[in-house]
Amino acid sequence: MNVLKRKLWTLKREPRAVARKYLRIFKHRVLLRADPREPAWGDDYDLHWPFDAKDARVLDIGADYGSTAYYFLRKGAREVVAVEGDPKQAFLLAVNARRMRKLGRVVPIRGFVREPRQVDALILKFKPDVVKVDIEGWERALLECKLLAQPREWRIEAHSEGLRDALAEKLKEASYEVEVRSYRNVWVLCARKR
Repeated sequence: MNVLKRKLWTLKREPRAVARKYLRIFKHRVLLRADPREPAWGDDYDLHWPFDAKDARVLDIGADYGSTAYYFLRKGAREVVAVEGDPKQAFLLAVNARRMRKLGRVVPIRGFVREPRQVDALILKFKPDVVKVDIEGWERALLECKLLAQPREWRIEAHSEGLRDALAEKLKEASYEVEVRSYRNVWVLCARKR
């Protein structure tokens, strides 16, 4: 009997056993590789995303598989609206959001954020206290946002000096105090309302 015939025979005779086997493989190969308790890329989130999250609603744009959402919940956030565009990461984010229910509410949203109107719509709908942005260069969309002055704090990862300076200037114009930190070859803008 060739391999395919054997597998079909087993599937027909023992469908539950086959389902358990492949669910176990899926869990170990996919889900456990994206444990939200483990920071993406081995980052130190206390250095990368410093702020007091106590009782804050956090808008996490570029949320990967939920590791930053987990971090913000552990820091006391009451809710994290986590936005991720990469399909695999967004799937894992949705799975991990269910895992984190005991810590707090995570609202997973699948979608890339590349335009100012998308950022404005998220701010208008969720009214975040803090916005964290890590979208690999697309943070330039923030330069055109109409609701930039709404949240009390921003944490933005910038990938070029020009973008870093333009974002810092835009935030200062919107009445934020801005501190620029260097972290692993990128800059993190930490902006808080004056």
